[in-house]
Amino acid sequence: MGSVFEDLRAALEEASRTPRGKVAVEGHDEDFQVEIEGQEPIHVEFAGGKLAVRPGPSPRQEPIHFTIVQMNKETLRSILTGSVSPVEAMEQGRLFLRTRLYGGALLTILLRCAYDRARGAAPASIGPH
Repeated sequence: MGSVFEDLRAALEEASRTPRGKVAVEGHDEDFQVEIEGQEPIHVEFAGGKLAVRPGPSPRQEPIHFTIVQMNKETLRSILTGSVSPVEAMEQGRLFLRTRLYGGALLTILLRCAYDRARGAAPASIGPH
């Protein structure tokens, strides 16, 4: 694996091209600030049906459209290699979402897609809208 930023960017971009990932990205306008312990923040943006992952903090930290995602490097690597799912990481107190109700779900869906791809599994259905 490369740098934390490059690994996350590559995994989220690949995940956003899956059917489930497209559902998460399309039609949403959300900003995420991913904070990996000991690393610079990473800005993840869903806007206009597109995903952008950039180094640095989110420039738009509006309460209705902003979520802080916190974890350590080991947890991120575990998710991206398919060792632990995002939900398992949350249950273990290793992944935290600082958000309004349901706000972190979109990034969690992409992380789950990345986890499923790493495990070689077909992404689970998320059901109708």
